[in-house]
Amino acid sequence: MTDAPSTKPIPEWLRNPLHLWDLGSLAERITTADTERVFPGRRGDGPFVEMLRSSVAENLQHMREYLLGTVDLIALDLKEPVRFARKQAEIGSSQNALQHSYRLGIQLAIEDWGAIVTEEGTRQGLAAATVSAVLLANVARMLEYSDAVQGLVAAEFADQEAELRRTGEQIREQIVLDLLNRSDPVATPDFISVLGYDLSHMHLAVQVSGIAHSEATRIAHDLRRCSGAGGLLPLRTGAAETVFWLGRPRSWPGASVEAILSQARLRGLTLSVTRPAAGLPGLRQTYRELAEMAKLRIHSLTIDPVLHYPDVRLDVLLLQAPEAARRFVEDELGPLAEDSPSADRLRQTVVASYNFGSHVQTAMALGVHEHTVRNRLRRAEELLGHSLGERRTELQIALRLRATMGRPPHGAPDTAGRPAERGRQRLREPIASMRA
Repeated sequence: MTDAPSTKPIPEWLRNPLHLWDLGSLAERITTADTERVFPGRRGDGPFVEMLRSSVAENLQHMREYLLGTVDLIALDLKEPVRFARKQAEIGSSQNALQHSYRLGIQLAIEDWGAIVTEEGTRQGLAAATVSAVLLANVARMLEYSDAVQGLVAAEFADQEAELRRTGEQIREQIVLDLLNRSDPVATPDFISVLGYDLSHMHLAVQVSGIAHSEATRIAHDLRRCSGAGGLLPLRTGAAETVFWLGRPRSWPGASVEAILSQARLRGLTLSVTRPAAGLPGLRQTYRELAEMAKLRIHSLTIDPVLHYPDVRLDVLLLQAPEAARRFVEDELGPLAEDSPSADRLRQTVVASYNFGSHVQTAMALGVHEHTVRNRLRRAEELLGHSLGERRTELQIALRLRATMGRPPHGAPDTAGRPAERGRQRLREPIASMRA
């Protein structure tokens, strides 16, 4: 609305008829037409119809002033049209309905004013060509006004709609946080209409990291479609952190969960997925599982971008006390925990030997000769100070922790090849209890 008007005000011979134009009667006709053809569902809504009538009446008054040349488009001070646009956004009306009502209104106004112009031109004995030219110029000026006002009210409608959306999201997020943090019984059906999500369903929680909320929401909708989920409940937990729950009425098939994991890997996402759980207790459980996986990402140096809780549940358990876990790795592995290519090869070989159970299968899995496997395992036992069959459970746990956490950053083990005996006796009883 910064452009100067491209048409001129009406000629002198039309100024008096314009002053006498019965805008009240025209406003009633436009209001009735809008109510019947654009907002039929609001015919019995007295306050809405009155607001529409006030908007139409003010617009007609401004348009008359614009035809007279007493106001320009930049100086327009719209009150009722703006109020009505915001009301339409509040009640969920569409931009199309808003624009339709303006098109209908300007059409009726042009027809009404056109009849007045023609009648006045005939009364004054003006040439038909003169009257037609003036009428065309008037119509152009009326359309200029209508276009400018439609742009203003459309922007107001969009701003109100965005504000309502933000407010609605904030309300839903606060409700979800309250439900997650409270422990008293809750009648979950009461929240369906507010949240747009059935809390009694079987929930699968997903956390997307490193992506803006708007993009994460689009991803959530994609994952809902590919997994066949029915419900979707989002929760913004940070500037680049979004949690959302996908709901199904009953169980979650393994294929549906795998579809989510596959899509996440295909897109290169940093994403955590929980186990399915039902009802409000399940919602809270899945949220705790996401928190546990988030903590795992902090302490782990080699964690995968895509996590599925059942796959890392043991790691989560082992890292409940990170400092104790680091000491355990130091004490159990000794020099075998070193951050070197040779130590890494030894650890991989030990893990493979536990998994496959024979030197031949281990060699095949690692792509090396059987003698190489024997030599590596012998060297590992030298560094440990005991056979691989001894303290097997402790060794497997320590190797898994070492793979998850990386090398302990402090208190590095003795690297001179001496057996790792420090604290061994201190750890025997707690580990034996855990094994039992």
